[in-house]
Amino acid sequence: MNEEWKDEIGSFIVEFCEIEYVSYLLHEQLYPDDDPSHNFKERTKQVVSQLNGKSKAKLKSYLEEAIELAERRNTIVHNPMMVQIFENKKSGELYSETAIHSYKQRDYVSFDEMKRLNAQIVRLKNDLVDEVGGHEALVKLTRR
Repeated sequence: MNEEWKDEIGSFIVEFCEIEYVSYLLHEQLYPDDDPSHNFKERTKQVVSQLNGKSKAKLKSYLEEAIELAERRNTIVHNPMMVQIFENKKSGELYSETAIHSYKQRDYVSFDEMKRLNAQIVRLKNDLVDEVGGHEALVKLTRR
């Protein structure tokens, strides 16, 4: 695995972890007596179900986007990077590309898509953290 892949995958994982953390903190705020699910999608859908009204629209939208990205995250985190070989049906020419490939789900993440997903998750995490009041607000929520 080359360094560019490592940087993109590592950054993506770290950024998504922060989104997961926000999801746990929001769940704790909304359901103080419940143990949150360890499944990101289940927990975050539960949080989203309680976000109503215009004042919560952005937060709800950001969390819904994170839920949508969770499947791509699973592909990235739980599958190997492999050389993919393609054949042009007309010319017979071979083409190869390194990518993350999920045999089970037939999912495929090229390096260009990895960079796009990483940029998306960085933007989303920043938007989400800003929407809940910034890192200072997260620290306060954590100390409760």
